[in-house]
Amino acid sequence: MKFFIIVSNFFKDPYSTIRYVILKRINNRLKKKFRYQYKIDSYLKNKSLFETQYYDLENLINLIKKIKPKYVLELGGGFSTIAMCYALDFNFKKYGIRGKLVSYDQSKHYLNLTKKILPPKFSKYVSFKFSTLKLKKFNNQYVSIFSKIIIKDYNFIYEDRFDHKKTRIGADILFLERKIKSNFSFVVDGHRFIVKFLIQNLKKKYFIETNKLFFRTNFINQIHK
Repeated sequence: MKFFIIVSNFFKDPYSTIRYVILKRINNRLKKKFRYQYKIDSYLKNKSLFETQYYDLENLINLIKKIKPKYVLELGGGFSTIAMCYALDFNFKKYGIRGKLVSYDQSKHYLNLTKKILPPKFSKYVSFKFSTLKLKKFNNQYVSIFSKIIIKDYNFIYEDRFDHKKTRIGADILFLERKIKSNFSFVVDGHRFIVKFLIQNLKKKYFIETNKLFFRTNFINQIHK
């Protein structure tokens, strides 16, 4: 049945169908890595969350292993929280670097859900925070940001949210750039309209890696290349 649905969709939208098939194969291959090498796949299953996108989690793990951040900020938690805690645990065991993740969510429901699925052994690496969103004007454009974020010298930031009723643009990065003294790299998962707005308004220079297959963009600070 699934085969016929894919064939039918191909005639309607060939690009999206081919992309779906490719991503499915990549995801299935990476799933084995998360199960047998990382040993965290059993925690990456919950019907209340989106389907696990292993290729995005792998990107986060690889970047954190490379950058070796002391402080990580996550804006919108979920399976990504587990993946980044795994990477911080890896860095501590291999390099003795005890990184800390501060994970924000604007939904108490999803915040509590992420707490429940987090492996107990990773709890020492993460601090969970709730904050509402607020509307701000930035260069004549209404954007949303978290109302309150603890400012630290973050080395890596992951943003995966845009859900304010009055604007699709989550622009926390632009305000954090002006408050955080340290240089940081960051990832925006999907949300190409946010990426476009950020590129137009960022103050610092980054190596921008946009992956059109995975719909994500890595903004790598020059010190992390």
